Amino acid sequence: MGIHEQFYDIETKARKKYGEKTLVFLQCGSFFETYGYKKDGQFLNKYYTEYSRICDFCMKEKNIKYKGTDVWMIGFPDYCLEKYVPKMTSEGFTIVIWVQADDPTKIRFEKCICSPGTDFDNITKNITNYSMCMWIKKTKSTLLNKTPELICGMSAIDILTGDTHIFEYREKYFHNPTTFDEIERFYSSYNPSEILVIYETSDEEIRDILQFSQIECDKIHMIRLDDVNNSHQPIAKKCENQTYIKEQLHQFYDIQEYHVFCQTHRLDEYQLATQAFCFHLNFIYGCNPNLVKKIKKPLFDNKGDRLILGNHSLKQLNIISNQQHRGVLSSISNFLNKCNTPMGKRKLHNTLINPTSNSEDLQKQYAITQYVRDNYETFENIRNELKTIGDFERLYRKLILQRVAPAELSQFHNSLNIILKIYTTLKSDERINEHIKCPNLSTKCGELMKILDDNILLTAASKIGTVKFDVNIFKRGIFAELDDFEKEYEESKDELECLRLYLERFIVKYKGKKTNQMIKIHETDKNGLFLSITGNRAKILKETLKKEETYQGKPIKYTSTYNNEERELVFNPHNVQYIKHTKSNFRLDSVQLNTIYHSIFHEKESLKEELTEVYKKFIISLQEYSEQIETIVKYVTELDMVTTKAYLAKKFNYCMPVIDDSAKQSFLRAKDMRHILIENLQEDETYVPNDIELGIDTNQNGILLYGTNAVGKSSLIRSIGICVIMAQAGLFVPCSEFIYKPYKSIFTRILGNDNLFKGLSTFAVEMSELRTILNNATKNSLVLGDELCSGTETTSAMSIFMAGVIQLHNREASFIFATHFHEITHENRLKNLANLSLKHMAVYYDAETDCLIYDRKLQDGPGISMYGLEVCKSLHLPDDFLELANNIRKERDNDKSVLSRHPTSYNRKKLKGDCEQCGEEAVDAHHLVPQKLANKDGFIGTFHKNHKANIMNLCKSCHNKETKNDTKKRRTKTTKGMQLLERE
Repeated sequence: MGIHEQFYDIETKARKKYGEKTLVFLQCGSFFETYGYKKDGQFLNKYYTEYSRICDFCMKEKNIKYKGTDVWMIGFPDYCLEKYVPKMTSEGFTIVIWVQADDPTKIRFEKCICSPGTDFDNITKNITNYSMCMWIKKTKSTLLNKTPELICGMSAIDILTGDTHIFEYREKYFHNPTTFDEIERFYSSYNPSEILVIYETSDEEIRDILQFSQIECDKIHMIRLDDVNNSHQPIAKKCENQTYIKEQLHQFYDIQEYHVFCQTHRLDEYQLATQAFCFHLNFIYGCNPNLVKKIKKPLFDNKGDRLILGNHSLKQLNIISNQQHRGVLSSISNFLNKCNTPMGKRKLHNTLINPTSNSEDLQKQYAITQYVRDNYETFENIRNELKTIGDFERLYRKLILQRVAPAELSQFHNSLNIILKIYTTLKSDERINEHIKCPNLSTKCGELMKILDDNILLTAASKIGTVKFDVNIFKRGIFAELDDFEKEYEESKDELECLRLYLERFIVKYKGKKTNQMIKIHETDKNGLFLSITGNRAKILKETLKKEETYQGKPIKYTSTYNNEERELVFNPHNVQYIKHTKSNFRLDSVQLNTIYHSIFHEKESLKEELTEVYKKFIISLQEYSEQIETIVKYVTELDMVTTKAYLAKKFNYCMPVIDDSAKQSFLRAKDMRHILIENLQEDETYVPNDIELGIDTNQNGILLYGTNAVGKSSLIRSIGICVIMAQAGLFVPCSEFIYKPYKSIFTRILGNDNLFKGLSTFAVEMSELRTILNNATKNSLVLGDELCSGTETTSAMSIFMAGVIQLHNREASFIFATHFHEITHENRLKNLANLSLKHMAVYYDAETDCLIYDRKLQDGPGISMYGLEVCKSLHLPDDFLELANNIRKERDNDKSVLSRHPTSYNRKKLKGDCEQCGEEAVDAHHLVPQKLANKDGFIGTFHKNHKANIMNLCKSCHNKETKNDTKKRRTKTTKGMQLLERE
């Protein structure tokens, strides 16, 4: 079979199995090549050009034909494989790698398949790399069940850590987004880079399910169970067979009692989840068998104590990113995840997206966080030490895959040393030791450090960052055969260096001085090491040797670098020949030199082979220390978590939640609640906090919230949900006081996500989410709504909205809805609801300053109903052209002046400038609320004294007036920009 016939066949089958976005890397000698077949100006593989662009390759036309197509080629050296495979998988490609075989009976064989979810070296730099498998089944209507049901089994496997998760749920099938909330939650929790979808429904329905679940993934494999043409279908069918499932699980796990194993991990309860898990394991095994070696046992995502987050709450509350923004302020998770180790980062993210309702567990977390917060000076140093600790979970997977570089073993040793130091520091701290419970940690660290110290030259190992190397990193006297190979290799190199120095003396003798190396040791992959000299120096060497006396055969003395013994070497320099190997350089040859060259080349190969074998055995021996590594991971993770929670509390002035389980229903009472993202985003206005109570004995289970746009209604509603999730994730919250009884479920209906559900109107999405709320809300639920029923006409909207409010009120659920429906405040049905409150966020017109003032404080009652008229009071319809020209002038003048300003000493974001009272040159930076009111951490209530919005540029005269009157002011947003108001 010719190379193009073989390649074409491999690529055709691979694209059929793994999708169109698949490439084949075929080894040809020391290169990997990929061929493109062009017909009528188009490549048959439409992604061939994209491959060239991503890797910045040039495509080369081969000037040959295959099956009527023009053949093109892209190639790269074999040592660049690890560079380009991750580049392509991170762009959503699957790469099939075929290598040349050592077996003469075979030409090439499939080495492995690398896909986004199975490439260990994927360069996205995420701390996890999950792939996910979903098995979706839709039942038919029956006499017993008139409504069809959706059953979905799911699995998630992280190849970086070996973590595995399974989940299954069933729901009455309605064709709307809320039916698939649990799919969306599972997907959002693990953010997979590759998804396998096995389904027993129509293609159209499965497309809608993926869309409604907000699944966006570069690599999705669609496997319809009755599609006999799909190459994955036969394996999927086998996974329905109990016997096959049993064999699969035995293949990947050391199972003593199969039924006990299934019961322990709930595989006997959830058939579809088990089928998905088995297919998933098989898929990864087919890509690379090493990836599922010693894979962790599946953890079932139990609903038990987990706070249920309905209606896409994770995204509606910005707990996780919606991918529209980047950076630390793109989501709550990104902002709060200040952990210093990869293990801690994974745990904190997982905790945030899976909050608990377990009061006992939460109170323990609060107590230890408060303890660390109170003793933060001690733990701040420990927190800094944690920054230098490596990713032990990933390291262990690398040990299993035999992909650990020596430098990583050196880093592992350094990390163990730091952990031991931290453990020793905290050994007498009973509170921390009681919380983490790792009594034998020092012993386990010691065991691992000893095996590394006893075997590895750690300094030498720290300089080797690849798994292929030719420097002996093992201590002598342990592996005798390796020592012999190294000795032979080093002694041959010593002989070459001895002769290099000997011959170099003749050139120095002629020139009178030495300049760098006049004869160099050069190396090529093909010929190994040899002596190289420039043309001019070769001429000098020849002439100098001719003038020398007849060769006397005197031995040349040198010292062995292997054992420091004195050695001798006899060499006749007159036998040296000069062979040109580049345009301007010559290789020095002689029988004796060539013998040394040959010895070095073969001894190096022998050393590499022995070194590879010994290193492999050593890495395998480290795999047996899994228990020790798991204990260390637990200790580091928990310590990172608790110190990070304390850091967040101190840094951002968060308070400890207080749980009151004596209440008959879930509730919350918060003082000075803030939105953690907005208060860090805005710099021109200090955040206005609010007090909020829901679900307690104050006639306030529910709130209808009124106010004009941009006054902060949505921010307040979101901040409630965020604070509850933070509290139930064991974190402190952005309040001055937060008392509550944990909720069992949260449901949200917040505008801004309707575009995700193409084909459904805003009203259809609203009603879908309302249905979920009404079907599931209880007295232990929190319901957050923003502009419910904005997608239909007013009469129907008010009727539906009132009915929903009445239903939630009767169930004693905690709820808050933003609304503009002032008319319903006069309805008797609402007036009769004893536990419903009407609130508004005030905005008012200031005639003196001729602008709207956004107060942002929550106040009783619905407020005024004519916000539009209030806005009109501040607009006098000035001449459009003059206003525009004036605005442009101000913008231009402002831009020019800003360039020359310098930051104040209090806050680098606050620039010095003119006095903000009289316009004269400012000389002082004044605190609107005096610094003397700040606590020891610099906070005045909820904001830091040096917040940009609390600093004002003043001249001396104006500054004296302000300090003399001892006034307290704050910046407040108005329709004419920021205004200064006196603070109460």
